[in-house]
Amino acid sequence: MWRHFQVMISVLLLSASLLSAVPGLQQMTSCTYNFTRLNNNCYHFFAANKAFHPAELHCRSYSAHLVTIYNSMEQQFVVNLSGGVPFWTGLNDAEGPEQWHVEGVFKWGNSPDPVEYQSWKEGEPNNKNHLDCVASDKMGWHMVISGCASAQLPYICKMSAGVAATPTTAKHWDKLQPFHWIVVVLTICIFSVCVIQCSRRDVIK
Repeated sequence: MWRHFQVMISVLLLSASLLSAVPGLQQMTSCTYNFTRLNNNCYHFFAANKAFHPAELHCRSYSAHLVTIYNSMEQQFVVNLSGGVPFWTGLNDAEGPEQWHVEGVFKWGNSPDPVEYQSWKEGEPNNKNHLDCVASDKMGWHMVISGCASAQLPYICKMSAGVAATPTTAKHWDKLQPFHWIVVVLTICIFSVCVIQCSRRDVIK
């Protein structure tokens, strides 16, 4: 009986090791099923139009924030993700209680870090009417003339890879590749055989 128990444990451990060693499986499960990974971050484009602050709040419900863009590769990635339509980014120069919240000084969300990479359209940032929130499209970044509260745009949420999104409980079973299914099925079969053999031995005794 003890020998069969050891075999079952070994099979389970072996299967877990095989699944964790499959290239791409860890990457697959580090983003929720409706987020897309680029390097160490996960992104999702929401097509439903929202004002800037409601969009940020919705991102936070996923443990995310409105997208930050730090280089040209990331800029092209999020533009492709949006299909080229205008979308909210987290970039803004809204005044606030912190000393770095200064009109005309753009920051990503609530970060005090300076904005190094920039992808402004020609003539932007057009901040003559004290506009605060920044959108992007395939041509680059631009101020939203109708304002943060009035404008309704799609948006992209961004979070670190591996962070669990709270509104969804993706199991990722729908994304398992054939090899993963083979390992799972073989594990179940071997486990079942071991259980049957143990039962037979107990009956014989």
